[in-house]
Amino acid sequence: AKLCCAGPTGGPVEFASVGSAVRFATNVTQLEVRWGALSDSCSGGVESIEVGVEVDGVATWASGPLAGANTSSVALPSGLAGTWAHGAVVRAVVNATSLAGVRSSLASTLTVDLTPPVKGQVELYMPHPLVAFGQLATGDACISLEQGRVTLRWTSVVDFESGIASCVLAPIWNSLYYVSSLRAHASPLPWRALL
Repeated sequence: AKLCCAGPTGGPVEFASVGSAVRFATNVTQLEVRWGALSDSCSGGVESIEVGVEVDGVATWASGPLAGANTSSVALPSGLAGTWAHGAVVRAVVNATSLAGVRSSLASTLTVDLTPPVKGQVELYMPHPLVAFGQLATGDACISLEQGRVTLRWTSVVDFESGIASCVLAPIWNSLYYVSSLRAHASPLPWRALL
């Protein structure tokens, strides 16, 4: 008989949403836990895998046994994230049991971010006969595209918890030639805010 002292190895473990790994989530994000291939060279294989979720150190969900080493992901129940508070640390633990009955664990964490980005400020500038550029407006403004070139400046949009994934400036049209307002959409992972 062969004595096996260590459990399966492999990984890494990560949270994912819509196919991409995430380190931050809101309480409405649909998540899955996925992991790299698990193997056990001593016993020759993995008998079962179980996935558990802890929120701030308290167990909140468990998958039950999943069959064999071919399993590489499990979707978390919809609505599970709805119970998570802002700033909570969510930990996924993948427990793998070898054919010899030896268990090992791999884990990953994410942080819950329920706050939108801090709004920046959008300013519109246009050519002026006496100065290079004169400030036209801050925030909402009605400008005519027939007046010539307009320059935009904006202050930084920040998100202190999860950072900014993208920031898009977009005019809002009220006719063919006039822009009634200009807004900046900032998207952290996965929030959106309207400036």
